[in-house]
Amino acid sequence: MAKYVDSHEVREGWRGLMHPWERLKWARLHWQHQNELPATAKHAAEALHMNEHTYRAYERPEGSSKHIPLKHQDAIRFARKFKISWQWLLENHGTPFDTQLPEAQLRVIQAMSNADEDQQNRLADMVEAFLRPQKQAQ
Repeated sequence: MAKYVDSHEVREGWRGLMHPWERLKWARLHWQHQNELPATAKHAAEALHMNEHTYRAYERPEGSSKHIPLKHQDAIRFARKFKISWQWLLENHGTPFDTQLPEAQLRVIQAMSNADEDQQNRLADMVEAFLRPQKQAQ
C-alpha cells in the first residue's frame, strides 16, 4: 500500500510545473517517497528497465545537452510506473492524480473482464502488436 507523502514539497510540488521534464522529475520523486524507495534517477531507470543515462536525459531541461523530449508513448510508460496521469505528465492537463480512462479504454477493460487470464494476456499481446509502429518498406 502506498504511503502518505509527508513532505509538503514532494506532495504539493506538482503545482505550477511548466515543462514535461519537470513534471517527470516530480512524478519520480513522488513515487519514490510514497513507496519508500531510493530517491534517485538511477533507481527509477532500473525499475523501468532502461539505461540510467537515457532516463536522466528525459529529466534534463529543454535545450540542455542530451535532452530527450517526452513523447506520447514515453509519457504513458512513465505514468504507469509512477502511478500518475499521462495527460498531466505530457500536456499538463488536470492533475497528476486524474486517472479517468477514456471511454474506448473502459470498453476494452470491460470486454476483457470476462476472459480468463490466458485470454487476457493473448489479447494484450495482440493490442500491443497492433499499436507497435510498423517499419516502412524500403
